[in-house]
Amino acid sequence: MLNFKKGYSPFKEYKDTGFGASDKQQGTRFMDRKGKFKVIRSGLPWLDRWNVYAWMMELSWTQFYVVILTAFIGINLIFTALYFMIGIEHLIGLMAENNAERFFEVFFFSVQTFSTVGYGRVNPLNMPAGLLASTEVFVGLLTVAIATGLVFAKFSRPIANLLFSKNMLINTTKDGRKAMMFRFVNKSENQITDVGVQVLVAMDVAEGGNKTSSWKFYKLPLERESINFLALSWTVVHYIDEESPLFNLSEQELTDSGAEILILITLFDDTFAQTVHVRHSYKYYEWKWNAQFLPMFKPSKKHTDFTELALDKIDDIEMM
Repeated sequence: MLNFKKGYSPFKEYKDTGFGASDKQQGTRFMDRKGKFKVIRSGLPWLDRWNVYAWMMELSWTQFYVVILTAFIGINLIFTALYFMIGIEHLIGLMAENNAERFFEVFFFSVQTFSTVGYGRVNPLNMPAGLLASTEVFVGLLTVAIATGLVFAKFSRPIANLLFSKNMLINTTKDGRKAMMFRFVNKSENQITDVGVQVLVAMDVAEGGNKTSSWKFYKLPLERESINFLALSWTVVHYIDEESPLFNLSEQELTDSGAEILILITLFDDTFAQTVHVRHSYKYYEWKWNAQFLPMFKPSKKHTDFTELALDKIDDIEMM
């Protein structure tokens, strides 16, 4: 908790964040480094809160395919069990000689029916098996259609593939001004234009000597709030001067306040022809003091007309 014992903060509080003022505990975050809000919803049944589509869209590609594969195997295992329940004697063409082989033979028959491949050796013999096989074909068609739609939606979803520096730096610039800075870069080959950034700081503050505190948000003025093209990296700079809410605050005071930098970036992606929003966060323990970034681009040796942007150098710093 930061206590302005001499009176109230002279800086105007920013109240349009959508976060509460007193429902946070020091040491936690408002959002994680991927920009996801640190909020857990409760009070309703899980199924009323769960959005399958949104959940699938937020999964990584590896997690996404694991879910699809798990669902595929699970559905076929269910139908395999149902075939055994009605009796596998209702299926003709089975050649297995023991229970393990029968299970796998029925399972692969289920896979063939589910996918409508149907190689033809095993067939339903009568009405119960025929109805179950027809139901599985129907379920398979719907499942494939849903999975195809999810893959297309996820593949075509515009996501800015930005890479942020691991730490935010606080140092003194060459002109003698104290500054806070972070940098980010586009990891992909797509073209990004019309980039704008807003930066807020959240601090747990008690004013006027009060013992109780609340979270207050302040908008940080930036050296530059927008650029036309994100061709290289962009180092976003906030000068800690008389106009800064961080003015005259020590490293210990910022630590005591549980300070967190909240970042909102808006950009236009030429590939998708859409505006994309990106969020990021730096907690006080992710700030480095008296350090500066090292250059991460230089003229290319292989291609004389190009600039080489070394993405692996985004975190390269040196102490001052």
